[in-house]
Amino acid sequence: MFDSPNARITRKYGWYQPEHVHELEYQQAYVLSLLAGFSVEEEKGIIPEELIRPVGLPEVVNGWSSVGDFNRIEMDDTRAFSSDLENSFIYWICAKKTGIADEEKLLSVNTVFHRWNKKPKYFCSNTGTLADVGDGKAWILSEDRGAVLFGPYQDYPAGKYTCKFSLLSIPGHAYDGTPLICILDVVAGADCRKICEIPVHGKVFKGKRKLSFNVAFELFTTENLQFRVISASCEPFYVDVDVPVKRF
Repeated sequence: MFDSPNARITRKYGWYQPEHVHELEYQQAYVLSLLAGFSVEEEKGIIPEELIRPVGLPEVVNGWSSVGDFNRIEMDDTRAFSSDLENSFIYWICAKKTGIADEEKLLSVNTVFHRWNKKPKYFCSNTGTLADVGDGKAWILSEDRGAVLFGPYQDYPAGKYTCKFSLLSIPGHAYDGTPLICILDVVAGADCRKICEIPVHGKVFKGKRKLSFNVAFELFTTENLQFRVISASCEPFYVDVDVPVKRF
């Protein structure tokens, strides 16, 4: 017996945290079960997609996604289970060992599935909203404390790098009285180990519309990185979704 989040759903709604990296779609898990010598006796879908949509979770747009909270779903016990496993957030499979595993084919097909499921590079936001500032780019408007931008959970090999964060101030807004607007940082791994950080104080916004911050850092081994903008106040500002990274 096993259950798993459905990769088709987690990709669609932008859940790209480390715990969602190695998931499979339902049909892929079903095929691997057969190749492993199991016969499926019972299966169910849990939390069909129609119960996710009312929460307002957006799909991935322009390389950006806000992150939803499943705890806010008002569960309907009469609709929580579904026979449509492909379109459910979780699939549950009960299988019985009835044959011998085709180990060579199992490994080959599993490798293909995981390459196919490799997540695209994109960033997420816990507190921001997608905004249009008229330049054709994707910006996030921050008006609350928290993670305005984080991601993309990509592996970077050892080497020296620079990344560029871009912020926009709100015209006419006074930031002078705010000691700390946000923190720009680069963190590694599931424990968010700090590689480097830059605090951004209110005074640097004075008289400026756009601010760019080039952050240099060095990796001594391959690391899974996030590039984050953490708001430390409720002062409004915009964050560019694009954080270019260069190795030199």
